[in-house]
Amino acid sequence: MKPQTTDYVFLVDDDEDDCFLTQLALEREAPQYKFKTIGNGMALIDALNQASVLPRLVLLDLNMPIMNGLEALERIRQNERYADLPVVILTTSDQESDKQQAAKLQADGFITKPFTSEQYQQAIAPVVKQWL
Repeated sequence: MKPQTTDYVFLVDDDEDDCFLTQLALEREAPQYKFKTIGNGMALIDALNQASVLPRLVLLDLNMPIMNGLEALERIRQNERYADLPVVILTTSDQESDKQQAAKLQADGFITKPFTSEQYQQAIAPVVKQWL
């Protein structure tokens, strides 16, 4: 049986400014969703394990303390319960090696973080259209 999803988006990032810009863009594009900010990959795994229903989408940074995004993505994809959970990487990295590793671990998308609020809006709009 496929787990139910909720009207939440998990935003996993340890940078408060990036969280603010991402949430602002998401609120403009998808105001009907709620957002839960999580500061690292281990906290994400804990939140998913405790959730009775899964979030609609996970936006996952790569560079975080305790457990980075690639480690968290690998753990997520190893758990059958999360097989259909959309995970989009949203990171400052534009390294081809990070893109390849994310693809290998079955990330559903990879976005390099923009610099301005307007650019965030443009980057988030296709994610909302596809996953929300």
